[in-house]
Amino acid sequence: MISPISSIGLLWLCTHFGALVGSTAIPPNNIFSRQSTTPDGTCGVQNSGNGNGYRCPAGSIQCCSQWGWCGGSSEYCGPGCQSNYGSCTGGGGGGGGGGGGGDPPPSGGRSRPGSVPYGAEISSCTAGGVVALTFDDGPHIYTSELLDLLGRYGAKATFFVKLVKRFVDKDKPSGQNWGAPITDGSKQDLLRRMVGEGHQIASHTWSHPSLSSLSTADMSSQMTSLESAIASAIGRYPTYMRPPYFDCNSACLGVMDSLAYHVMYSNLDTLDWANQGNIQASMNIFTQSVASNSLVLAHDVHDATVHTLAEHMIVESQNRGLRLVTVGECLGDPADNWYRT
Repeated sequence: MISPISSIGLLWLCTHFGALVGSTAIPPNNIFSRQSTTPDGTCGVQNSGNGNGYRCPAGSIQCCSQWGWCGGSSEYCGPGCQSNYGSCTGGGGGGGGGGGGGDPPPSGGRSRPGSVPYGAEISSCTAGGVVALTFDDGPHIYTSELLDLLGRYGAKATFFVKLVKRFVDKDKPSGQNWGAPITDGSKQDLLRRMVGEGHQIASHTWSHPSLSSLSTADMSSQMTSLESAIASAIGRYPTYMRPPYFDCNSACLGVMDSLAYHVMYSNLDTLDWANQGNIQASMNIFTQSVASNSLVLAHDVHDATVHTLAEHMIVESQNRGLRLVTVGECLGDPADNWYRT
């Protein structure tokens, strides 16, 4: 039995342990977790670190970024790097345990890894024997069921998400999502689930405008505002985007190039938004058009898409021996290139 004096001493230790071990305090219920190496790539106590205090692997240059993820590039090791949970020597920026600013880096200075073009329209897959299903405008109330369905079939997909909630007539083709914005806790959980289950998240802008109608400054703001919202959920933000209405003129492509985005279009539009009352029409479009380089457009904000069309697309593809993969995989782009911090 612990004496009253010992109990007081233990309480003091739990309350002050964070100050003793480093500049970033660890929640009392996790005071010993900083001794543990990360089991999932998350680290530290901020954002995706979720207060767990995991360390990045020892024996390699693994920095704990301000967003709570381990990595070795300057985006992980630079400003905001949490030095209590890994190295901060890989990118010229030191940060104590505390985290620095939360904004993504400015345009012009972003890394451009891989061979997939930046700032250019991409409409089809380059890998053979694959199909990339993509879903725009969510996440929405049906997205969780879609993730369940994809999981049952071992299929992967890419979700082009946006933030702003707008009231619209759900029976009219608007391209808008409904319900809470992605800064809502339930939507953030869905984003984390997408990544955790091997799907890809990409940008569909902040509020779904026709980008070509905006100034270049507003085009940039549409992208960077959403970046911060996505990063707050998954600790990273996408390198892939899709312009709403497929509307991205030369000025828009220039902005996407400066922000180092891959600009995704599609070579198989199911027109599901127009066929919710006759989803068989979209099923027929898919059946007649799907091929080994198909980059498919659908929307997870629609009931019939999630509950009828999606399974048809999965089964039809797999029956033809085609693998359902993310956009990044269908372009031969390693998963490390799909996001930046």
